[in-house]
Amino acid sequence: IDSQYNVLSATISNGPPEDTPDIVMARMENVNAYWAERPDRYIQVRTVDDMKRAQREGKLGVVHNHQSMMPLGTDPAQVKSNLQKYYDLGLRQLNFTYNIDTIYADGGVSNDDGTDQGVTELGEEVVKEANRLGIVVDCSHSSNQTCIEAAAMTRKPMMMSHSNLMTFQPIGRNVSDQAVRAVAATGGVICVNFIGGFLNPQGLARPYDIAKHVEYIGEMVGRDKLCVGPDYVYNYADTLLWILKNPENFPVEMGYATASHMGKPGEIWGVVRELQDRYGWSDDEIRGFLGENLLRLYEANWR
Repeated sequence: IDSQYNVLSATISNGPPEDTPDIVMARMENVNAYWAERPDRYIQVRTVDDMKRAQREGKLGVVHNHQSMMPLGTDPAQVKSNLQKYYDLGLRQLNFTYNIDTIYADGGVSNDDGTDQGVTELGEEVVKEANRLGIVVDCSHSSNQTCIEAAAMTRKPMMMSHSNLMTFQPIGRNVSDQAVRAVAATGGVICVNFIGGFLNPQGLARPYDIAKHVEYIGEMVGRDKLCVGPDYVYNYADTLLWILKNPENFPVEMGYATASHMGKPGEIWGVVRELQDRYGWSDDEIRGFLGENLLRLYEANWR
């Protein structure tokens, strides 16, 4: 709120083995109750109107996302039913996988080892069902081939919710120009994150460094395809400990657990100044970057 954000997307699961459907659904129920008990502060976002209401009322709108399809379970017969249950609980944004290869799709680790097979048949079924329900398909943390194949499969605009470019930092966590073009071609959006280790080899996350990625993507696919995805966690020390204990999910070669500046959400206003002063972005283009491009994406997906 202090940084003038009205809506954020909160990750309810990254898909570890212990996050079974029952556990994740119970977690969502608890979080929904927490928000509902604090209506003076929070609005659970299920529709675009909820986002606009959060802005009008000066509250924080929060929308559920999963950063992996693994909480849908490993039984193909239950996947559609579970996705419907998650939708009913408020899931509105869904990644394929959190870095690793799964039964749904290959993750960013496959960008480096030459085994990138993209989306599986089960993953394709989830894309179809997400399109039908009104859940945005997201390929951040996924492999380049997963992003490219997902873009060919989806019938709705999709997104990269917090991804940066291999062009400037060639690590598996980042994405190729080809993957960016594929997502943009769906009418989708690419949200740049503020983590220095994903921005450049120096680990810097100055407004200049963030704006460099934004401008490059804008030149490649159009400035109306950009959005803001800081990837911020307030409890960074706890998060770093979790990363160090789980190297299979957070490989060092992908930029994890390395010296890195984590840009805070408030860095966005320095980024805006860079885009305006250095790159000549117009007020309309800035408004699009700050939220209107995302609103169009959600309007095209959500009921």
